[in-house]
Amino acid sequence: MDRLLPGLKIKAASQEMADAMRFVRSWSIAQGDEGLFTLDLQQKHYAISPRKRTYDLPESSEMTLVSADDEQQGKGQGCIRFFPDGSSSGGRVILLGSGKRYQIDVDWLTGRVTVAD
Repeated sequence: MDRLLPGLKIKAASQEMADAMRFVRSWSIAQGDEGLFTLDLQQKHYAISPRKRTYDLPESSEMTLVSADDEQQGKGQGCIRFFPDGSSSGGRVILLGSGKRYQIDVDWLTGRVTVAD
């Protein structure tokens, strides 16, 4: 069981992160305001607007963020922006750990969030 736990943590983290992105998209549409998903690769956590808290990722994980150049917020930090019409700035987050790889894609045109392993 102990051998499976790290892999399950990475899978759960990818699902939770995707759910957080979907929440921001829905919030943006409902409120008619832009929402942000912000990822800090060095601190291994993310934040979403309008919530004022951070969500930690497993310490054993490695991450990659691909987002628009104007959404980069410094070394190891960036965001994906969601717009009131449902679209987004688009991007991709890759989570690696315990031999597992999960890719979270955000379509720029539709804002749709998908997870692939």
